Formats: sequence, structure tokens, C-alpha cells
Amino acid sequence: MIARVTDAPGTQEGLTHVRADGTAHMVDVSGKEVTARRATASGMVLLSPAAVAALRGGSVPKGDALGVARVAGIQAVKRTPDLIPLAHPVAVHAVEVDLDVVDEGVRVRAAVRTADRTGIEMEALTAVSVAAANAPSPGAAQPVTAPELAARPRSAPHPESCNELFPN
Repeated sequence: MIARVTDAPGTQEGLTHVRADGTAHMVDVSGKEVTARRATASGMVLLSPAAVAALRGGSVPKGDALGVARVAGIQAVKRTPDLIPLAHPVAVHAVEVDLDVVDEGVRVRAAVRTADRTGIEMEALTAVSVAAANAPSPGAAQPVTAPELAARPRSAPHPESCNELFPN
């Protein structure tokens, strides 16, 4: 995954988590107002036709593999500050992780909401990454496409489900 940060306050380079001397630090968000925030992310687990057929036919040896992956993604959101250096702990108010079997594999989508002083984008990306890592691939390793951050509006109307955020 490639992310571009430009014109952000903080340093000459524009990176808010890097001081002018190049050392990393956690950004001070104490002066920010608490606002409603949401972020959505998506990714794809590429699977063989046999693995897709096993998922569609319900014959995956793991049982409810997509359910396990969904719960793993939700749990990962709550552990994001432990996994991502310098991420702020935020109050997570809602998480949805959807996994859809498509011809190419499994599409993973996550929507995360909070009311806090900082964004929740890393939590959405973490949900997709961990859910994808737990998605099934009977008998073979699966390539996972880089998760993409889809939306991060503040105080936007909150859809009822990921399907509203990611129409087909």
C-alpha cells in the first residue's frame, strides 16, 4: 500500500508524526474538538476457483471461515493502537466488516465510526488487513491486495451497513 502525505502541518516534510530532526513522536490531539468520524476501507483476497467453489458450497474444512474472518477484523479494530506505532487509542463506537465471495476471491470491506479527537482510518485499514489474513484458502496461501481507504468524512450521515458505503 502506498500513501501520500502532502501539505500536512508539523515538519518541513509535511509529516505530522515526524519532528524536524527526523525522530518520530505521537501527535498532540488534546486541543482538537471531539467530532463524529467514520472511515471505510476495502481489500480483496485472491483465491483459486476451487477455493471460491468451496466457500460458495459451504465445504470449507474450517467451518464458518468468513464468520471467523469477520470477527477477527472487528477484534483487530480494538487492538489497532497495539499494532500501529503512534496510533492514538480511540473510542470505537461501531464496526462493520463484510466479506463477499466473488469470482476472484473474497472482497473485504470495513466501516468504523467514532466520536473522538482524531481519525479512525488506521482502524478501518487494520480491520480489512486482519479479516483478509483470516479469510480461507484451502490448501494454499492467498495473495491479498493492498487495502484501500475509501472514505473518511467527518460528521457525515452514518449508513446502516457497509453495503450502503460500498454499492456493487
